[in-house]
Amino acid sequence: MLTRNYISLFFLSLIFISCGTKHKKVDDSLVLERDTTVIVPMSVSALMLDSNDFSVFFKRHPEYLMDSVKLRTFYLRRSMQYAWLNDEGINEQAGSFINQLLHLADEGLPADTLIPVEAFQQLANGIPVKEMLANNKDETLADLEFRLTLSFFRYANRVWGGVASRDLRDFEWFIQRKPIDDVQLLDSMLMNAGDFFQHEPVYEQYGFLKNQLRFHRDLEKNTKWDTIICRQKELVKGSTDSCIALVKLRLRYLNDFKEQDSSLLFTDSLESALINFQRRFGLTMSGKLNATVLKELNVNLEERIKQIMINMERCRWVPSGKASDYIAINIPEFKMHVFENGKDVWSMNVVVGTEATQTVIFNGMLSTIVFSPYWNVPASIIEKEILPALRKNPGYLAAHQMEAIRPADPSSPINPQSVKWSKFTGYNLPYIIRQKPGPANSLGLVKFLFPNSYSIYLHDSPARHLFDKTDRSFSHGCIRLSEPAKFAEYLLRNDSIWNTSKITAAMKSGSEKFVKLKKKLPVFIAYFTCWVDADGQLNFRKDIYGHDKRLGEFLFAPANVTSAL
Repeated sequence: MLTRNYISLFFLSLIFISCGTKHKKVDDSLVLERDTTVIVPMSVSALMLDSNDFSVFFKRHPEYLMDSVKLRTFYLRRSMQYAWLNDEGINEQAGSFINQLLHLADEGLPADTLIPVEAFQQLANGIPVKEMLANNKDETLADLEFRLTLSFFRYANRVWGGVASRDLRDFEWFIQRKPIDDVQLLDSMLMNAGDFFQHEPVYEQYGFLKNQLRFHRDLEKNTKWDTIICRQKELVKGSTDSCIALVKLRLRYLNDFKEQDSSLLFTDSLESALINFQRRFGLTMSGKLNATVLKELNVNLEERIKQIMINMERCRWVPSGKASDYIAINIPEFKMHVFENGKDVWSMNVVVGTEATQTVIFNGMLSTIVFSPYWNVPASIIEKEILPALRKNPGYLAAHQMEAIRPADPSSPINPQSVKWSKFTGYNLPYIIRQKPGPANSLGLVKFLFPNSYSIYLHDSPARHLFDKTDRSFSHGCIRLSEPAKFAEYLLRNDSIWNTSKITAAMKSGSEKFVKLKKKLPVFIAYFTCWVDADGQLNFRKDIYGHDKRLGEFLFAPANVTSAL
């Protein structure tokens, strides 16, 4: 979803075929007569298959039956030519794919014992096919050919597509996932030589995180990661402490501290390194060494590796063909990013929902600006906050610039004194309670609508002080913007009717006004707790809603780690 300039919105196990797959009888009627016309661009081998090869293969490997139609169709389309093998061995494409399989751990997935890696390893080592078959009487050329093809299908769906689509809602992810056409991808791979895997069909953050996964695994293997303890609660430039040398070393491992300095003195360079570290972790950039910084420095590498793998998984879910101009909000980062031509042109701080009133992960099309908006209070807030107050004091509405109206007659507010509020709940109230436009309105002076079933939108806020906090999860679910006027100007920049003064006047008019955008803009609300920024630096954020925890429990569960290809 997101580019390198951001978690560029736009997060294991290898789950391909379940060991419990129900076997089905092979339907030989699915084998059609072969078209002997050779498609030249696809002609990569003189070896040819026949219908009996399919029957033999599926009787020997019933675990692959679910893909029988797809396999037959693929080879009929290529006039039954082999795709991977020839008389001498494997072609270049097969070599590239086998190399990917042999380095499956780099994809943030565990290698699976049911991938025929051992046989593929022999091929990768240059042993001719005939010699390999002579040492393994149970194999045939067709067996190897089919298993390479089926392995590619499963590789494409798991490595580039992610967990089964039915599972995404379990992880609170409602962005429409990208489709995976494994047959089309295989055709594309076979038409390209060795460079196909240099441009994998996934959101580019995936590749950046894959590099970071390798880096952190090397750190885990080659460094000592003991807990750092400081005697003083807070250290600043000029301080000395026995822990400072360890902090410098830890920050050098993480590429924040560049000097070969092992002294116990808190130097200017250490302060700069801490500021960079704090920026990468979304902390207050004070340059001080305190308990918050130490806590992040002491997180073990195994946990960081899992966090990277979890976010690599989310990268697999991001839809392809994303518009080059779009809005991306990353919930754990508390930021909104504006993208033009795929580049992050500017961003702003946002406030998102609390853990109890979480902002939903989904996408939509921003279509309307509402200046000087009313705020129609949601039923849940009426139930929990408004009605209890009204039962005690019918003057509560007036004191908070609110009014109750009948849906059929919004221009005639009712008298709160005339209603017996104890008769109703927030969910059967026959009135709409709304807050009038103005500076005290909870939506501020402007809101931005992208129709959705979650009643979530972007809006201004009178509570300006919240935007300066590092943790900005305070809303009921909607997203508050720190620079709403700038955003309105941006959206209307190509509309000659609107300029800065007119936008300011509309925001302060106290009269609600709807403005339809001439061109709708895609909006993605995502959840990434680590990503690589425009400077190539890895960022981490807290798992504020527990989504990492739930996804990690699923991905790293023993039953999933050992699932079959």
